Amino acid sequence: PTRQTRRRPRRKDQKTRSRTHGLSTIAMKKVRPGPAKQQLQQRALRVLKQKKMYEKQRDGLMQQQFNLDQTKFAQENLRDTGEMVKAMKTANVALKSQFEETSLDEIDDVMDDMAEMMDMHEEIQDAMSRSYGIGDEIDESELEAELEALEDVDWEEETAQEDVPSYLVSAASAANQAERDAAQAPPTEEVDE
Repeated sequence: PTRQTRRRPRRKDQKTRSRTHGLSTIAMKKVRPGPAKQQLQQRALRVLKQKKMYEKQRDGLMQQQFNLDQTKFAQENLRDTGEMVKAMKTANVALKSQFEETSLDEIDDVMDDMAEMMDMHEEIQDAMSRSYGIGDEIDESELEAELEALEDVDWEEETAQEDVPSYLVSAASAANQAERDAAQAPPTEEVDE
């Protein structure tokens, strides 16, 4: 019905155009006043009435088509709304079941357990990081003074004299020292058996 409803206003438009064309041909005729002119005028009035009637019918059909389109749009909108409501109901049921599966008390218990485990982990780390043999009686100011003294030392010169403990020598200085020691050491003799 929609396709047919769309064709009907086009047909009315065609009839209206043909009446307009008919009016223009009547108006182009030059006739002397008298019965022929009156006959042409009556014919022009009839064509004009028909044209107005077709225009009115076309407008009515277009309004009907508009109303049909609006109704169809409203139906589609309602169908979509119904589908959305169904989907929302399904999601609501799923959410309710998921909330029933987990309780706030369980979540609190899990969080408390996690906090306890983190505290235990911290205690273990503190126990593992205790230092033995070095007391708390070390004076910070003495350590800072020693550090400042070490910054002023020329490490290359000191390592050559071997007065500096090996744990204070940089990796590069240690490598240089190892090369020098190897060069100064007497060659070892291999014993044949």
